[in-house]
Amino acid sequence: MHDPEEDLVRQYAAMALGPYADDPAVHEALTTAADTDEDPLVRASARSALAERNRST
Repeated sequence: MHDPEEDLVRQYAAMALGPYADDPAVHEALTTAADTDEDPLVRASARSALAERNRST
C-alpha cells in the first residue's frame, strides 16, 4: 500500500482489509496507512476499517 500512483486502489484495499484487521500484519498495515499515508482518502479508509473492527469486537 505504498505506491502513490495507485491511490484509488490503495483506498479500496484499505476498506477491504477491515474484516481482517485482527491479523497482526493487516492491523499494522492499516495503522501505518491511517497515520502516515500521503493520500487523505487512503488515511480515512484505513481509519474507517480500524474503527469498524473496534465496533465489531
